[in-house]
Amino acid sequence: MKKRIKLGILLFIIATTLSLILLGCSQEPFNNNVRENKAKEQPISKESLQNPEIILESLKSASPEEVIQAFFWGHSNHSKEVVNATLYHEYEKINSDYPEIKQWEVLQITKLLNPPEWLKDSEKQFNQVEYFKVKHRLTLNPGYDLSNTQLVEIAERGEIEWYFVLAKEKESRWFIVYYGN
Repeated sequence: MKKRIKLGILLFIIATTLSLILLGCSQEPFNNNVRENKAKEQPISKESLQNPEIILESLKSASPEEVIQAFFWGHSNHSKEVVNATLYHEYEKINSDYPEIKQWEVLQITKLLNPPEWLKDSEKQFNQVEYFKVKHRLTLNPGYDLSNTQLVEIAERGEIEWYFVLAKEKESRWFIVYYGN
């Protein structure tokens, strides 16, 4: 788990590329035993969409799906504070607001009721663990030098899916403890 934490965004890029090559660009779910939530069900009200303080406060009682939405909202709105607040304290935090991101849109959140075995490492560490597959699309701002960003490959893929593992300890709130492929 600690090894995954240290690899950060670079691991996502590599894992995304490999999984798309190995699994293909299938639109079929990884698991037939799932509950799907369309991204239209936004957890955050319109008046708070531009207010990171309200989102940070709402994370204290947010559902796992709302934490995932806040993670992508933070990237889209260049708020590393919101993104980092969604991540478990041992997870590698981001150190940039990524101004090259125009929008990182959640298209679908699917709760996995029977996740792949390799995702279940977190069950040993936390009281409650939930698993999700998130379909998303990244759009980058034109005009930035994108030759040195790891986000270009994600954006070029169009709609892609990542796994998210959220967990909480006794008396805590939900945190992202793993995401990627």
